[in-house]
Amino acid sequence: MELEENGINPETFKVNLIIPKMKLEEELVEYAVSCSVRDTVDFNVDKFVFESHWNLDDYTMNKGYMNFQIWVSNVRDLEILVDDILKSLTDTRAFGKPISQFKLERVLVFYVNTAKYSNGNLELEITNKCNLYSVNLAGLVSDTETTETENMCSITSK
Repeated sequence: MELEENGINPETFKVNLIIPKMKLEEELVEYAVSCSVRDTVDFNVDKFVFESHWNLDDYTMNKGYMNFQIWVSNVRDLEILVDDILKSLTDTRAFGKPISQFKLERVLVFYVNTAKYSNGNLELEITNKCNLYSVNLAGLVSDTETTETENMCSITSK
């Protein structure tokens, strides 16, 4: 998986989103975006906050979200669909609320490309665009993304 960054201008609904580029079997390529909006009140006006994060813990707690996940075969279609979603949210015939804030993650410079678990061993393929010398890993396990996690191990690699 590679990460790409798409240019953004909130006034024209161009948003800097992390876009995973996934190479599937048979050399197929797929691009994906996951994002959410939630209600907020700003100066007595109902508005939306647009958020896109890698970790669920980074989202504002105890808020109701509308979630969007998009997978397409090219970045241009992805841009068009995200643009359509944002325009629909602000269109008075639909929700008609302005987007008051964009809370977005930066593109990662260190991440796991692939992981494979076999015979008690975990094999990771890591992208290290920032040339880190050492890495601290913590192994956590949970039944789902939203249940409690259990610490499995901690490793320092040099």
